[in-house]
Amino acid sequence: MLIQHRHRSVFHRRFGSCLISLLATVLATGAAQGRTDTLTTAEIRTLKNAVTVLQYRPQIDALAKNCSADVLQYVPTAIADTDDTLLQSLLQQKLNMTSAQLLELIQENEKFADLTRPATVNTPDCSDREAIVDLSEQFSNNYTALELSNPLGSWLQHFATPVSVPSMDPDQLSGLISNSHSIVLVNIQPKSVLTPLQQANFLHIHDKSSYVFEVQQGWKAVGPRFQGLHIHISPKNYPQQPKRWLLLLDASFHPKTALHGAELQQALQLLGSPNWSFNRQGDLVRAGKS
Repeated sequence: MLIQHRHRSVFHRRFGSCLISLLATVLATGAAQGRTDTLTTAEIRTLKNAVTVLQYRPQIDALAKNCSADVLQYVPTAIADTDDTLLQSLLQQKLNMTSAQLLELIQENEKFADLTRPATVNTPDCSDREAIVDLSEQFSNNYTALELSNPLGSWLQHFATPVSVPSMDPDQLSGLISNSHSIVLVNIQPKSVLTPLQQANFLHIHDKSSYVFEVQQGWKAVGPRFQGLHIHISPKNYPQQPKRWLLLLDASFHPKTALHGAELQQALQLLGSPNWSFNRQGDLVRAGKS
């Protein structure tokens, strides 16, 4: 269910004073000149708003898809704000980047991740009205604050990192790529983003991890959209783990080699444009087709 226009429910109007208070705080910090790594307090707040919107968006999408209309009456504004065209336009206007570029920055740049502190967000059960309303309010408040913020200038320069020298021999890497049945670029996601049916379809019955690999794009043979992890990750050590991996898979779609960091970037240069990808709805999109 997708609501195209933004309508405030009676329930949302009850939170009007809270929202006004939040926006007053955001606008007040805009005048502050306290700096962290040459960014103003207002600029940092804008980045945090954008990251929060991006982190909460999959959960709002899941609610819109899985919950009934009597539940969704409490979250119409949040559902409307997940419209991809509107969100991409807002991010371009305020940060001059797409949601995919922002997500990559969160996953690959420790300095940016530490500053914005992206959180792991679970999707509430459709019967948990209080949790749904809380999630919706947090998403909508951050979205509105982002709308009211000033566009950022050359902020990316504050997160520049030294270029790492690839440690893998190019010929060795080329050989690994040539001998792989499938190659996939993946992100780590909480297992809670999967429905019980998806978990049954994609994961081993004894998979106890709290996280999964979500395939973004790939080369050669098309693999499943979700995969179990090749490493153990707990909520405690999750912040220290790379969030983006390139998996080189065998004919059974099991990882033979997993690359991250400089080696991942080195492999992407050798691979070139992906042969296929999954869109937000989980549909397979082959290169050159929409």
